[in-house]
Amino acid sequence: MKGVGNGRFNPSGIMSVAEVVTLTARLHAERNGKTVPAAGGAWYQGAYTYCLQNGLFTASEVPLSTMGDSATRFQMADLMDRAVPESEKQAINSVPDGGVPDLRESDPYGDVVYRWYRAGITEGDQSGRFNGNSQISRAELATILCRLAGLTPRVGDKDLQPEPTPTPAPTPTATPVVTPTPAPTPTVTPTPAPTPTATPT
Repeated sequence: MKGVGNGRFNPSGIMSVAEVVTLTARLHAERNGKTVPAAGGAWYQGAYTYCLQNGLFTASEVPLSTMGDSATRFQMADLMDRAVPESEKQAINSVPDGGVPDLRESDPYGDVVYRWYRAGITEGDQSGRFNGNSQISRAELATILCRLAGLTPRVGDKDLQPEPTPTPAPTPTATPVVTPTPAPTPTVTPTPAPTPTATPT
């Protein structure tokens, strides 16, 4: 990767589609003993033409009109994966389908993202999410590029598992309200008045 001028790398800068295309072409050329031709117009034209001529993508997949757009993480992974042979993307991690929390293997881009996780090319954020629709910084791509090129070790010893399905809490059973039985009202039996005894006159 080259800087942005004046000796600056600008690690937090956002990668454009043109920059990702250029790195894809250079990585493929390095792996196959080829040379990316010099640009005949825009600075990325030579790399774009190289990718077309070597079957890395078609003009409909990556239109020339998108070169100035910011690249997403999905676009970056999809393009750069094509520059590296399958022999360099062998699985070293156990990542089952669902191990990437925000992506299933059957989703668009899911196959390449899971291949990268398993090969230790990327590991996602702290929660293991890939965040494929977000933009990618120059620093992030430099890290991935070094792993792809074999300049730094892959991310190993990962054993991502699908997020467990939460067990719903049991519905509480209502406790029946016991209505107390009123105590019976005692019946008072009146005491009969004593019969007076007649006094003899």
